Amino acid sequence: MKKFLQAFPLRLSIILGILVGIAIMFLSYFNLLGGLERAAYDMRFAYRGSVEPADKILIIGITDDCLEELGRWPWDRDTHAQLIEVLTEGKPAAIGIDIILSEPTQQQWMDQALVAATEAAVNNSVSVVYPVSAPPTVSTTPGFLTPTFYSTPFEELRAVSQSGFINVTPDVDGILRKALLWMEYEGKPIPSFDLLLWAAAQDITPAELQAHLDYYFSTSTNQLTLGDSNFSLDAGGRTLINYAGPPNSFPVLPYHLVLDGAYPSSTFEDAIILVGTYTSGIHDYYFSPYAKDTPMFGIEVHANILHTLLKAGPITSVSLVLNLAIVFLLAFGSMFLYQAVRPVWGFGCLVLMAGVYYFTTWQLFDNSAIYTETIYPLLALTSS
Repeated sequence: MKKFLQAFPLRLSIILGILVGIAIMFLSYFNLLGGLERAAYDMRFAYRGSVEPADKILIIGITDDCLEELGRWPWDRDTHAQLIEVLTEGKPAAIGIDIILSEPTQQQWMDQALVAATEAAVNNSVSVVYPVSAPPTVSTTPGFLTPTFYSTPFEELRAVSQSGFINVTPDVDGILRKALLWMEYEGKPIPSFDLLLWAAAQDITPAELQAHLDYYFSTSTNQLTLGDSNFSLDAGGRTLINYAGPPNSFPVLPYHLVLDGAYPSSTFEDAIILVGTYTSGIHDYYFSPYAKDTPMFGIEVHANILHTLLKAGPITSVSLVLNLAIVFLLAFGSMFLYQAVRPVWGFGCLVLMAGVYYFTTWQLFDNSAIYTETIYPLLALTSS
């Protein structure tokens, strides 16, 4: 055997290149180094830096100062009614209230004040969207998640507004990288809170949006077309969030100051207004690829999802087949190169090829939002 290999070094390169390629393809296919790959993905955002967020996405934050001014949380519902009245005067495109209001209270007149303010906003062509709590689990429909339960706003409020689920699914390391735009519920697709707000900003009615989702649901597709963009979906129907930046990338107006009329009505004109908690004490926060130790409040996560839908567009992951092909070709091709040159030059070629590959894929991500695996291709080069 030794004599055979010494006589035919080319065959040795072929055999070793194939074996290394297959071994790394195995790791990539089953994503056995998923933690490292996720970390490499997050680094792309750090290198890219922040970008200008989509215009007219305004957050009205329930901050610590607001709690000092307006008292302990939760506040009476007529307070939210007053806020909606103030915002409606500014004629925003849509208002998203990220506050769970699933049950009527004993102060029925306060509930009715909120219903009346919401109905008045809708009658003035301002879409108002409330959250649905719908923790997801795997659906019997392939490619979808489905709620374990479905808690909507209380009946009178639901009758005069729109409502969509607000739930998200962080990865196993606790980092939120993907948005869940739709789920399967009782045999049909249901839109998320963010998707309803996106549609409102595009002057798409809820019925038109539902018909659009029904069409893609019936085709069992792995992508969802929204406007001019095609959003690739994973096995659970999630798409990558194209974050604008780290926490505090969007303008935040304190709730109590808006309520007091501190901002002119023109501030809210044609804007998508997101109302939600902006304090760690209420425990609605996540961690993003930009900042793994700094919390991003849930309402800003929604702002980043809307930024993705309205401006940044999808992050397109290279297909599994193409990733596997890249791994195999790098392992197989580099084996021949290493055999053809001296070891010191082989090491130089390794560094050069790794640098070229990383720079090229970084440019693809930075300029075209195309993500190609990092760890497995580099492992193929070094293993060879």
